[in-house]
Amino acid sequence: MSMYVNWHKQPVASFRGDTYDVEGPFISGETVSIGSSAQSSVAPDGAYYATVWSDAAAYVDHSSNPTATATDRAIPAGMMVQVAFGEVVPGKTKIAGLEI
Repeated sequence: MSMYVNWHKQPVASFRGDTYDVEGPFISGETVSIGSSAQSSVAPDGAYYATVWSDAAAYVDHSSNPTATATDRAIPAGMMVQVAFGEVVPGKTKIAGLEI
């Protein structure tokens, strides 16, 4: 099974002088096979957050060297989750997944 990781830039837009959070522009994406615990590539330059989903239920973790295990966040198949700003460091953060 596969996990899909999309990296996005900072999600802001201006309207009449005010700044709003919006869905950030896409930077890059990748597919990671998660039959056993596997990691994405590191967050690219400019990454602010990531969207992650899987075609099978999976455990998901993120850090500079993550290993997804049964103690990590479980997500159902097809449900998209976000790894938010503050948890993504360009050039360091990776996302790991493990099929349940």
